[in-house]
Amino acid sequence: MPWNFLIFPLVAGYYLLTRSYYFRFKQQRLDTQRLIFESVLISVLITVITYFIRIAVQLITPETIPFFYQFLPIKTPYVGTAIFTLIFAVLFSWTGNLFLNKEQSIKKAIKEVGNEFELILKSSFTEGLLLQFTLDNNKFYIAWVKELPI
Repeated sequence: MPWNFLIFPLVAGYYLLTRSYYFRFKQQRLDTQRLIFESVLISVLITVITYFIRIAVQLITPETIPFFYQFLPIKTPYVGTAIFTLIFAVLFSWTGNLFLNKEQSIKKAIKEVGNEFELILKSSFTEGLLLQFTLDNNKFYIAWVKELPI
């Protein structure tokens, strides 16, 4: 397989980390370098999963892969597996978001990697308490937290 087809698994890993509620809100609070590193790790995992799916399909119905292979414009081995990694990541994130609660995912991400300000906002949101902020120029604000920061 040519190296340029590895862009599909890399995009799949990035898509999964930035679109799935399970990973998205935690990744938004971390460094960009860590997002790149974890995209590579997730893409390797997705590629291994799709490769095993390909082996299982090939063992169960051997005529399926050559049937789909004839419709691909590029006749390079494993190009279908590389493209399927992206499709798998999109479908996995969409279906996962149907079953995950966005608010619970935000609370979990704040609990794991949130800073002190986000923890105060979370506790105010969940307990319904007022917050008071005093600035350096002696202005102050009193408010309820209407929604958690994404």
